[in-house]
Amino acid sequence: MMWKIKLLSKYFVIFVFSIFLLTTMGIVNKVFASPLCDGVFICGDPVQLRRCSLRVIACTSDSDCLPYGYGNCQPYNDCLNPTNPANYQCSTHFDWESTCGPTDYCDSIGKCELYNYCEWLGTTPTPPPSPILTLPPGVTPSATPIPTSVPPTSVPSPTPTSVPNSPTCGAISGPSCTFTNTVSSFVPSCVAGSGSLTRVDMWFSPTSIQSWTNIYSNASGNTFGFVGPSSPATVNWPSAGNYYVTANAWNSNGVGCTSNPWCGSYPCSGFNYCGASNVKVVNVYNRVSSLSAPVLIGPSGLITCGDPPTKAVTLSWQPVAGATRYSVRANDLSDGWNGLCNGGENPNDLCTDYVAGTSYTYNAVPGHSFNWQVQAIYDNPCTGVAMWSAASSTHVDVPECPSCTILMGPVNIPGVGASVTQGVTVVSQMNGTISRINFILSSPIAHITSTNPDTASPFTVTVMGDAVGSGATMNAVATMNDNIHQCSTSAAVTVSSSPWFQVSGGNAIVKGGLTSTIPPASSAYDINFIRDPVALLIYLGTLDLGSGTVSSVGVSANTTIINKSAASFDLFYNKKLPQDVKSGMTTLTSNSMAMTSLSSCNLVRGYHVCSYDGTTTGDLTLTGNYSIANGVRVILFVNNANVTIAGTIRPATRGRSSFLLISKGNITIDPSVGGLLSDNTPDLEGVFYTDGVFSSGHNTIAYDNNLHVRGSVSANSFSLIRNLSPVNVEVNSQYPAEYFEYGTEQVLAFPPFLMLRATSTNEVSP
Repeated sequence: MMWKIKLLSKYFVIFVFSIFLLTTMGIVNKVFASPLCDGVFICGDPVQLRRCSLRVIACTSDSDCLPYGYGNCQPYNDCLNPTNPANYQCSTHFDWESTCGPTDYCDSIGKCELYNYCEWLGTTPTPPPSPILTLPPGVTPSATPIPTSVPPTSVPSPTPTSVPNSPTCGAISGPSCTFTNTVSSFVPSCVAGSGSLTRVDMWFSPTSIQSWTNIYSNASGNTFGFVGPSSPATVNWPSAGNYYVTANAWNSNGVGCTSNPWCGSYPCSGFNYCGASNVKVVNVYNRVSSLSAPVLIGPSGLITCGDPPTKAVTLSWQPVAGATRYSVRANDLSDGWNGLCNGGENPNDLCTDYVAGTSYTYNAVPGHSFNWQVQAIYDNPCTGVAMWSAASSTHVDVPECPSCTILMGPVNIPGVGASVTQGVTVVSQMNGTISRINFILSSPIAHITSTNPDTASPFTVTVMGDAVGSGATMNAVATMNDNIHQCSTSAAVTVSSSPWFQVSGGNAIVKGGLTSTIPPASSAYDINFIRDPVALLIYLGTLDLGSGTVSSVGVSANTTIINKSAASFDLFYNKKLPQDVKSGMTTLTSNSMAMTSLSSCNLVRGYHVCSYDGTTTGDLTLTGNYSIANGVRVILFVNNANVTIAGTIRPATRGRSSFLLISKGNITIDPSVGGLLSDNTPDLEGVFYTDGVFSSGHNTIAYDNNLHVRGSVSANSFSLIRNLSPVNVEVNSQYPAEYFEYGTEQVLAFPPFLMLRATSTNEVSP
């Protein structure tokens, strides 16, 4: 039998790839009518041999097949039922299978079938040569498009297993790192599995999107041809990026394999799996051949004091094309250059080779000079070898410029109409002095009343409250004596309800007027100034209790107080104190001492008596919390000095110990002494007398806690200046800032030898 082949190879070579594009893009989908093609048609002739065949597209004549390069138009009968009416399709014969049966498949290439060719009758045919078919990795000639939505992975998941007798491919030799406009050669490593290796195609695609390009070109110039296992394929990379390089392989039994990363779960349609190592990832970079020296922006020469900054100097330069990092050196000329760049540089020098941007901050020393330089560096991603540019350098002189730092605490104004004077702390001033501080406050709750700016140290500002509120800010701007350099700080301004004080359990006797602006009953701890219905308020002059009342019964007297003999330190110490007590008491010499040491003073007439004279050593400070043991009664005289109490004073058991302080100077309570009035625990318990001022103490940079005194306090005048925080548990609108509670047991423990007049106590029946 003589074969009449109508497949024209030149058309096939030209159009073989067109059918892949048309079918994957969904363009070829029309079904034609089917008149017989030319020649003698023999359907199901038993002498015919079987072949594996791929039917690609419907046709009506051979001319319909030529544009796609897929053989002749021919009737096709499935070998499972060769009597079915023939359908006409363009067919390509991949393999000549003389032994397959009607139910066999030819390794995913196509069905084993009776092939009915348009032919002249003759003898048993000689198999025609298999046409050359080149497809992208893992793509069979069908109308199904290549899936592109699956993210690319270099290794399929789940990992497939190769089919027996299928070709397999090992690692592809060739570079994994290269540059644009550089030719790279790749050699596949494929074996047939069964039969012989008949074809190997090689392709590359960006890893970001499936877009395959065939990269094999054989010696004859045929773009689509056979590649032996050791034949190289070359690529001249068009652009930088990451690429896959892979191979497809077929054997003489018509079995093909692929490692297309986009195939997902293997086998891909029409292909077996070549193996995971058959995909090489190639990183392609833009080539950098040379680096220019950086162009310095600055600084250079003398930095003037008007050019901030003068210590944290920003070294900057223009970017260099191709540079991946920069090397920066700064050499303070006062201490030389030791050549180290590992953290062991001289203290004022800088050395770093890993600056990513185009600037770097160097802490220059005022009054010093330094040289600095920059070099661009390109790190070759393939070799790891760094390319350095020439260095660009310059010289800088840093002057000693004036500078300052100031701080100011919060401004807490204790009520509408009240004023406070707030100080500014000068932390530092270098290469000059602060000539003035300007205060800026714009708020409806307060305004500045002092001269502004303040031009003399110590710098202060006086602020008056206009409305209760918070959230205002006062700024302070200090100007150095060069009239250029400045520093600033800010502080919160709060106007709270006016603080007030309260008395409980005894009389309140005042030589002059009395003011304690108790808030309204809806919020006050107690609107009674004296929380005792039988107590008496005696004063002379004005009385302002705000929204409060004297007591629940309102007993008070605005009158002059006549004392038979006026109490004073001189009266107690020089006239009333017995000689044996004076000679036997302990003399204190330190101007700062722990209060617990007072229990060790000499015991005279049942009292531990101590005295301190500040003529040479100055004012006295008593520190630490003092818990007075049972049976201990303490008397402390302070002469020619003020005394500050910086700790709590409490008896271990109330009524079984006592404390008496008689001072010629002021008595001041440190603002750290205090707590919550609602805990019902006094902070100080004893009898306190001063010829001067009894001051409750005030925190000048923060709010205060309540001061609770139990016993008796007598002073020439009082300075009750505590101010509760508007955000704490206890606030001015609800609780007094100072609370004085009469302590009978402390008063009764007053030493008899110091009493101004004889007293007696009798118990009466109710």
